[in-house]
Amino acid sequence: MNKYQIEIVETLSRVIDIEANSYEDALEKVKEKYDNSDIILDWEDLENVDYKEYPYPKIKDDFILQVDYDKDDNSVIIGTETSSGAKYYCSNTEDLKNSINEYIDNYINYDNEKEINF
Repeated sequence: MNKYQIEIVETLSRVIDIEANSYEDALEKVKEKYDNSDIILDWEDLENVDYKEYPYPKIKDDFILQVDYDKDDNSVIIGTETSSGAKYYCSNTEDLKNSINEYIDNYINYDNEKEINF
């Protein structure tokens, strides 16, 4: 029987309300509270679990990634010089990051060697 490695990634997330004079000041206060263990994320803060192939696949070919964002309809078209692209809707930076990741997962060629020797 073959052996494979699968990476399990848990994402924990919590929004903290804090009074401060600026965003930078608020960020510094939250970082300090987190570093001092005044804020501890736990299972109740679980946002997502993802299972990934490991080691990560290697990109097979050279490509130029093209991203065209239209603020009027919050759409982005992502493609390469050899593809017409895929359209996604993005209202914020997190949506944009997710769209790029989804495009890479679905349209970028990679070497598919998953079996490893222990």
